[in-house]
Order: sequence, then structure tokens, then C-alpha cells
Amino acid sequence: MKIEEILNKFPLRVALTDYCNLRCFFCSNEGMDLSCKNLRHVDLESLKYLLKVAKDGGLNNLSLTGGEPSLYPYINELLEYIKGLNLKQTFFHTNGAYLTKELIDNHLIHFSKVAVSTHSLNFEIWSKLTGGNRKQFDRLMENLRHLGEYSKAGKLLVEIKEVPMTGVNDSK
Repeated sequence: MKIEEILNKFPLRVALTDYCNLRCFFCSNEGMDLSCKNLRHVDLESLKYLLKVAKDGGLNNLSLTGGEPSLYPYINELLEYIKGLNLKQTFFHTNGAYLTKELIDNHLIHFSKVAVSTHSLNFEIWSKLTGGNRKQFDRLMENLRHLGEYSKAGKLLVEIKEVPMTGVNDSK
């Protein structure tokens, strides 16, 4: 199998940062031990070089994750760079509580899919699972409404993700 076939078949999944604004007790943070969380960010110039080389080699699918990728200090510059790569599919995985209207309108609208880990739409349950506060939850809900406008218009696929746990967030 040639490198072009591999890069075309499998998405490149990049964890931009270890940082996260929530404390989900079940979080794997890309398989990282929780004691290592909130220590590192990917070097922007190295990542841009890797993406260019991978694109030149046939990359068409990119998935950005973290920690919480919206906490990446160079997120706007990186997303602008990615837009210029003209990849076939781009995915952004987020907890949604740190997104901004500007980030959505200027950058995420150009992605194929935004996957939002909500775990519950009930504040008490969400807070129990994530350690998040009311302000973060309200911002998540506001961001879901805004993303939903793009989704209803057929401009963006929005995926709601949940880790179901019996007796915690398994209600209808």
C-alpha cells in the first residue's frame, strides 16, 4: 500500500493540547494519565509543517481534538492554515464550553463536522460528570444553539456525543 492510499484512507487525528477547561472523571485525554493533563500544547510551526507534508503526500482527512482544542493558544492561526489546505474532511472535537461565536463563524463553519461532547443537557448531571460550573454550561448551551443554526441550514454537520452511564445520564 502506498503512503497516498494510507493518508487518504485514514484521518490524521491531532491532539492540539493537553489542556481542558473541564474535569470529566472518565476522560482519557487521548490515553493520557490525568496527572499529565494541562502540561503541553503542540508546537504550531511543527504542526503546520507536518500538515503540509501530509497534505502533499495525500492527506485528505483531519481530526482535531485535545484536551480541549479551543484552548489551544494558536487556534485561530491554525484553523486559518487548515482552511487553506482544502482537505476533503475536517473534524473538530470539543466539549463546547469554551467555543465562541467568532470561532464558530470564522473557522468551524468551514469544517465538515463539529463533534460536541455534552454528556447531558441537564445542568446538575452535566456538572456532576464534568466538574463544570453554571457559566460554562450556559455557554455550552448557547454554542449548541449557534451550531444548530448552521446545522439546520445544512452548512455544518454537528454531532452530539455522550458517554452514557447507567443511573447517571441515561434518562430519556
